[in-house]
Amino acid sequence: MDEGLTDAHTVEPAPQQIADVVPAEGPRLDMHDQALWPPRRGSARVPGRVRLARAVLVAAWALATGAFAWTLYRVLSVEPPTILQWVFLLFSTLCFAWSPSAPPAH
Repeated sequence: MDEGLTDAHTVEPAPQQIADVVPAEGPRLDMHDQALWPPRRGSARVPGRVRLARAVLVAAWALATGAFAWTLYRVLSVEPPTILQWVFLLFSTLCFAWSPSAPPAH
């Protein structure tokens, strides 16, 4: 069963030529200009309906964040809150406010 394993010899890999690894120099191609963002058309004025929708969204976000903070404060303040509870309230409210509820505006 062990025959041939003890006197096995190692096989050296064949040396590679540099031409096999590095591609040959060829003609270089010019890179065309690329637009990284679309060009602005006309003025940057936002329509009134869009501004109203954004204002409603911000108001709903602020109202929901305030309601979350108030509810969590009422849960934590059964007794006078400790420093750790205040820190928990602050970070929990920040995480609630930060969580994406809508796709980002362009």
